[in-house]
Amino acid sequence: MNKTRYNHYGIQAPKISWAVRWGLPIGIWIALILIWAFVLPGRVDPVKFPTLPSVIGSAGQMGMNLLWHTLATVWRTGSGLLVGGLLGVVMAFFMYRFPVVHYSTSSLIEAIRPLPPLALTIFIVLWFQLSPLGPLVLVAEGSFLIMVISTREALDGLPIELKRAAWSLGITGARFYRRVLLPAVLPQLIAPARLACAFAVSLATAAEIFGQQYGLGFVLVTARRSLNTETIMLVFIILAIVAVLYDLAIQFFLRILTRWSKP
Repeated sequence: MNKTRYNHYGIQAPKISWAVRWGLPIGIWIALILIWAFVLPGRVDPVKFPTLPSVIGSAGQMGMNLLWHTLATVWRTGSGLLVGGLLGVVMAFFMYRFPVVHYSTSSLIEAIRPLPPLALTIFIVLWFQLSPLGPLVLVAEGSFLIMVISTREALDGLPIELKRAAWSLGITGARFYRRVLLPAVLPQLIAPARLACAFAVSLATAAEIFGQQYGLGFVLVTARRSLNTETIMLVFIILAIVAVLYDLAIQFFLRILTRWSKP
C-alpha cells in the first residue's frame, strides 16, 4: 500500500523512501566523480579543468596549512552570519514595534540593500586593514540586510486574527512578541537564513581575497597569480562543502525550533 504524508502546505504527498532520498543524490555525485577521475583525463586540458589526482595532490602538498585556512574561513563565515542574522531579526522587530524606528531606518536600509557588498570590500580593507574584524563586518552586513528585510516582511504578513486571538487571551507586551510573533515568523525565516548562509560564505572568501593573510580566499588569490588551477579547484570544493554543512546545520536548527508548525 502506498503510504501518504502531508507536506509543509498540508497537502497529501506520496511518501518517498530513504533509498530514493539519499541513494539518488549520492549516486549522481558518485557518477560525476567517476567521470572526473576516468573520463576527463586526456580529453580536457588539465590547466582548464584539473584532474582529480592533481587536486588531491594539491591538498597533500598544503598539508595542515589547508586545515588552518579552512578553519579561518569557517570561523569568519559563522561568526558574521550569526551576528548579522541576529541583529537583522532584532532590528526588524524594533521596526515593527516602533514606527519611528521604521521610518528613520527603512530608507537607509533600502538604499544600502542594492549595493553589492563586494564593492564595500575596498573600504573594509582601508578601515580595518588586516584586522580580523574586517571580514566579520562585511559578512555581518550582508547577512543583516537579508534577515532584516525578510523578517520585516514576515511580520507584516502575519494574519490579524492571530494577533487578535493573542490580545483576547491577555498576551501583551514582551510576551506577545516572544510567545506569539517570534514563533509565528520563524518558519518563514528558514529560506532567508539559507540564502544568508550562502551569501556569507561568498563574502568571507571575498574579504580574505582582498585583505587577509589567512583563509581560503587568500589561498585562492595566491593560486590565481601562478595559474595553479589544481589549488583553485580544491578551494572551490572545500567552499562548497563548507556552504552545504552550514546550510544543513541551519535547516536542522530552525526545523527543531519550528517542529510545532508541521501538519
